[in-house]
Amino acid sequence: HSNARLARNGNESLYMEALSSIAGSDNSCVLDYDLSGDGLSVSVVGNIKTARNIIVLVPGTDTTGANVGNVHGSASKLQEQAGNDTAVVAWLGYDAPSKAQAVFDFKADGGGKDLANFTRNIGQSATNVTISGHSYGSIVAAKAVADNGATPDNLVFVGSPGVLQPHASNLAPSRVWVGQADDDPIANVPSSLPFPFPPARNQAHGINPADPKFGATRFRTGAASGHSEYYLNNESLTNIRNIGTGNYCSVTVVHGSAC
Repeated sequence: HSNARLARNGNESLYMEALSSIAGSDNSCVLDYDLSGDGLSVSVVGNIKTARNIIVLVPGTDTTGANVGNVHGSASKLQEQAGNDTAVVAWLGYDAPSKAQAVFDFKADGGGKDLANFTRNIGQSATNVTISGHSYGSIVAAKAVADNGATPDNLVFVGSPGVLQPHASNLAPSRVWVGQADDDPIANVPSSLPFPFPPARNQAHGINPADPKFGATRFRTGAASGHSEYYLNNESLTNIRNIGTGNYCSVTVVHGSAC
């Protein structure tokens, strides 16, 4: 990747616009960014140094520096609901895959390592840390825990294609939650591919964590529809807020235990 690629794609100016918009927003701060490749960005809404609760949003396929403002917008909605003792991070700290690449896990390898490092170095005052991964971002979140030693209090997977683990207990001691809209097409993604595909990598991503056999607590997503409405002002967002602020008994569930 290079800055020249961004320029060729016409994305560099969009990325700078996104960063400027984030930096100019109330209660927001850009913690880190990188103009190379498709662009990386880590921003926060709220005071990460003093927050009692920290929620880290990890986006999925086709997220770039040019459209990362959408992730920051989700962070803003969530922090507004959660209140002043909560900081919400929009973490595009990895090179998210294209749709064609998303069947493989290699983009999540480095992302999981970097996410684990990030969570180790944030919020010394925080008593509750939650990582919420959307779509392919759920694989990055799971790899941070399973392969790189991150220990968030909560792992939230929304719109997940699978997280390369057969059971939620593999992600202990983190408590695992999952949200999936009834009409999210991700539910139709196979757990494995029926043909060999070099190089020899994980192909597709295992059992859907919304399956009761996975052992996570599945929360209700209310009016969320399709693959991309989990962070709108709906029951899904409210439940993620309650998880991220430790109000577990207020989470509305489909299966599993909230309290």
